[in-house]
Amino acid sequence: MIMINKTKGSSLVVTLLVLAIVLISTLSIALVAIKDRQASIGSVNSSKAYQLADEGIEKVMQIIIYGNNNYINKSGEENLSDDLSIIDAFCDSATGLITDNGQGYAVELFDNSDPRVKINCNDSSRPVLDIDVIKSVGYDKNTSRAVSAPIYFMENGLIAYWKLNEDSGDVAYNWAKIGGDNDYLGQLSSGASFTGDAVDIPDGEFVQIEKLLDKPELITLVVWIKMDTLGISGSDVISLGNTVGIRVNDISNSSLTTGFYQGSSFNFTPSDTTISDSDWHMLVYTVDNDNNVQKMYIDGVPDGSSTSYSDKIDYRNEGDDTFLGKHGNSDPGYNFEGEMREVRVYDRVLSDDEILTLYNVSKP
Repeated sequence: MIMINKTKGSSLVVTLLVLAIVLISTLSIALVAIKDRQASIGSVNSSKAYQLADEGIEKVMQIIIYGNNNYINKSGEENLSDDLSIIDAFCDSATGLITDNGQGYAVELFDNSDPRVKINCNDSSRPVLDIDVIKSVGYDKNTSRAVSAPIYFMENGLIAYWKLNEDSGDVAYNWAKIGGDNDYLGQLSSGASFTGDAVDIPDGEFVQIEKLLDKPELITLVVWIKMDTLGISGSDVISLGNTVGIRVNDISNSSLTTGFYQGSSFNFTPSDTTISDSDWHMLVYTVDNDNNVQKMYIDGVPDGSSTSYSDKIDYRNEGDDTFLGKHGNSDPGYNFEGEMREVRVYDRVLSDDEILTLYNVSKP
């Protein structure tokens, strides 16, 4: 009896031990699974936070470098605060941050002081050019990530910038400098007129700018157009004399043509694109004389290039003034008819990324 009792007790002990081991193993696996799940959730939250931070940086950066504002929040001065509505954001005067209405990010502005000084987004005394760095911060620990970026203004190399958004009058101001520059003013012909966000140019009308903008050898031309009808042989959109320019729907040189004069003839860079609708389109032409590369873009996307021209731009004897909507030597066969806005001229070659950014932030 005693031996039988010992055997039963031993079996019970062994059984209990096995059950305990199984239970511990099961709990351990469950705990590991819970920890893995928590880690996974944390990773997802972290990725989302960084995504929000990057999104905030990118959106606010676009509005800042767009160059359509002079002060951060100064009434009547094309201020940054008003343009924030383009990205569904606003200036929170209580915190001094730019926020996206509580969806996840907030952005701080800093100047280039040492150490850097935070700029309140409601500051009416600060020009936008004072902004040197922007930093994205979140509303709580799940959205807060330290992401910052330096500001690279599109004003670098900007010779002329005609917004063409005047409400009245017959003068288009050059906004390449804060407040509107008196150099390179655009004079509207008698039949051209402002619409409030563009200039309307009927057939035979134009905007004239005295001289050739310092005759840049490296150049980027940027212009937004909305066509009404085609010219007889094409439509000259912008022309520095008859030396560098953009022509829409050129009959003799494919569809959209850009080019520059090299002393005896024109070096054309054509595309196969025809602008046949009445929508807004952004046209860009770059001439890199250092590397003998010419490129053209439509709506931020490359649309033609040439690398065979080794000649330099020759500004001699091909017109003395710059025109919007008219041939540089007054040939009536190339009149533009339609609307025009956001015209920029740089004395450097903008990159593909810069041109795409300009397109994204300046769309009507």
